[in-house]
Parts: sequence; structure tokens; C-alpha cells
Amino acid sequence: MSDIVFVRTWYPVSLPAFYNPVTSLLKPLGEKDSWTGMKTTGQLRHEKGIRLKQNKDSLYKEIVRQKKHFNKLHLPKALQKALPFKNKPKNQEKEPY
Repeated sequence: MSDIVFVRTWYPVSLPAFYNPVTSLLKPLGEKDSWTGMKTTGQLRHEKGIRLKQNKDSLYKEIVRQKKHFNKLHLPKALQKALPFKNKPKNQEKEPY
């Protein structure tokens, strides 16, 4: 019950590198300029007029944020007495809205 067992759950597999460039362009010598490779999916969609489906999560939405309300700073009387004069809160009148 108290033994620790290590199980190797993966094994490295080496794959041979494969690279086969097209050097002949698969056409006769005079027609090599007209050779085109495989079309991309974007080119095929454009030619056939197929549009991608929009993902609703990817669309931009307007962000509505509520205005934050901050309470006034409240200092206890004992702490106000311990402060130097220049740091003591001054009596300020309330600004009219």
C-alpha cells in the first residue's frame, strides 16, 4: 500500500524528416511560367463565394461600466491628534452639486 510506483506513460518516437521540393514544376520547359500550386482554402472560399460563420463570442460588444462611488476618507480623532499640523485634515465645505 505504501509503495511508490513510477509508470512511464509516454515514449519518444523519432520521425524521419521528409522534404521533397518540386524542381520540375511538372510542366514542359516553355510552360513553367504558368504553373500554379495548390490553392489555399481562402482562395477557394473567395472564388465560390463561401463566407465564414461568425462566432458570436468573437464579435465586439460595447462595454457598459457603472460609475464608481468612493467614500470620503475617515480618520479617527486619536489619529488626527497624533498627526503633525500640516498633515491634519482641514475643514472643507461641501461643494454644491
